[in-house]
Amino acid sequence: MRQTSGPFIRVVIPTFNRASLVVGAIESVLSQTFLNFEIIVSNDGSTDETQKVVEEIAVIEPRITLITNPNGGLPVSRNRALAVPGEYDFVAFLDDDDRWVPTHLEESLDLFQTDAKLDVVFARVQSNDLTGTWTDAQHKIRESRMHKAKSLATESLGMGQYLLSPAAMWQGVARNEMGIHPSTVVVRRNSVHRTLWFDPSLAFFEDMEFFIYLIQKGCHFGFIDKAHTNVYYQGDNLSGGQLPLTNPKLARQFEIVVKFRQRIFDQCENSQDRKIARKILSKISYLLGQCYASQGQKGKARQSYWRGMKTMPTWRVCKGYLLSLLPLRVWNGLRELRS
Repeated sequence: MRQTSGPFIRVVIPTFNRASLVVGAIESVLSQTFLNFEIIVSNDGSTDETQKVVEEIAVIEPRITLITNPNGGLPVSRNRALAVPGEYDFVAFLDDDDRWVPTHLEESLDLFQTDAKLDVVFARVQSNDLTGTWTDAQHKIRESRMHKAKSLATESLGMGQYLLSPAAMWQGVARNEMGIHPSTVVVRRNSVHRTLWFDPSLAFFEDMEFFIYLIQKGCHFGFIDKAHTNVYYQGDNLSGGQLPLTNPKLARQFEIVVKFRQRIFDQCENSQDRKIARKILSKISYLLGQCYASQGQKGKARQSYWRGMKTMPTWRVCKGYLLSLLPLRVWNGLRELRS
């Protein structure tokens, strides 16, 4: 509840069956040097002790509001938190297994005050692989994607602060060069002009769809070249996991990624953007085909390879498609030999 003057922030924490983790996320908000905020914890139908542990904190901390609803998925959970009545100027997002550094909100608002045109501020994260499965190459890729915002910046303000135009942001997203972690993002409330901020049909990449919406609305972004959030990859995260090709969950994730990358490709106007987006879409279509092939779903594998061929006929996607034309008995035999 808003009780003081000055900028007021709504912090949105969606959670599902994370009783052992969500308390740490809440505590990282309560430890902020900027104090003018409220926390909306959106309990997405948890069946563990999540409700109980959050209620215990809310009893002694009036800035916390807990809402509980049937399970609807991450985008629905965030939308429900945003729909809670109240007055606020900014929205900050935090996943239930992430932790903010104490100065996150203060430094983000400082950048907003530097340039009145800014609609969104984001920062780097400190990635922590708790699964022990990441390679050095994977760590370097994540680091390079976070630092890419500096080279795309329209203007450097010094002290690790950068401004990025909508065109610069689109290049970073369309070419898959830059990562934006939602747990670092602070958004000016009146910059969003749609009722549902997050697309409820997307169980994956709903945050990037939201950022693309903002970019296409002409929003300006600010970047802080400093780790504002500690992100912990538990192995059950929607991103950062290492699922085998035989896992149906991975195929469902790739289906959403293909849909998302197709949407980006269709919206590219710059020839270089289209070229790179085409290559990415073909690669993801091939990987989806590989998932289906590993799961013995020949028809779906062929459809995915065909999509990749139509987009960009690389050797491996063409090879996958040609193999999928073989008789089922031969195709299954080759699968067994490969495994």
